[in-house]
Amino acid sequence: MPGPPERHAHRVLTHGRQLSQPRDHHRARLIDACRLVTKRSQVVRCDLSPYTVRSQRVRGREGLLKFVMSRLQAVTSLSAVGAADTIDLTVGIDLDAPDTCDTKVKSRRPSTGLVAHVSRPVPLLGCYHGHLAGLGHRDVYVVEVTTESQSFWNSRVTVNLLPMPDRKSTAGNLTLILKSAVPVTWELASDGFSGDLLVLTERPVKETRLGSDVAVETRFTRLPGSFTALMLFAVKYSHGPPVAYVRAAAFNELDIRLNGGAALAEV
Repeated sequence: MPGPPERHAHRVLTHGRQLSQPRDHHRARLIDACRLVTKRSQVVRCDLSPYTVRSQRVRGREGLLKFVMSRLQAVTSLSAVGAADTIDLTVGIDLDAPDTCDTKVKSRRPSTGLVAHVSRPVPLLGCYHGHLAGLGHRDVYVVEVTTESQSFWNSRVTVNLLPMPDRKSTAGNLTLILKSAVPVTWELASDGFSGDLLVLTERPVKETRLGSDVAVETRFTRLPGSFTALMLFAVKYSHGPPVAYVRAAAFNELDIRLNGGAALAEV
């Protein structure tokens, strides 16, 4: 049978303050080429198939559109984002979109295929016992999201397992107790971490970007409602209090730096 048709994705990035990290987790095998034109930017990671990076001089919006049309002969969409550190771009055809693309105010409208996010720090409550890390067979980390707002229902909450900034890698055996007051999907990711990971939770878990050297076991269990009962539950999986207990009303991403240091959450 013939393979999927070849697709070429051309992305023109014109903001230079943040590093660009293009990723396509669901359609990477369908995209055979990706050309990135950047201005004062640097591509630090790309999960797509082979791509090229071409730096261009600064252009205004009208000049940018003319440049793209002269080089690529087509523009699927032109999107302006005030500020963002994550952009989700849905690749496809919008049947309601106009046939032409310009920069006039009258033709501007919300983009249904593009969602931009801006991260901001979230204060965390809880406790951290760094002197307990590595003493027992497993280090236990308890993470709790307490909001009961329906606006947070079905959100994705990512837990990143990382080494300390001055280290390239770290290893260990961890137990993560993940609790949320409303339905969420927990996503696990690692960069520079290897070891055995036991996850205890009531909610769905996805191993989004875990390394191949991380062994994961997920156990779905009912978690206690009160703080005291939750701590007693955690003690059953450690040789004392958990290494860390982290609580916040709501957040979408939590970095756990291992081998000492405090956890940092960003939403």
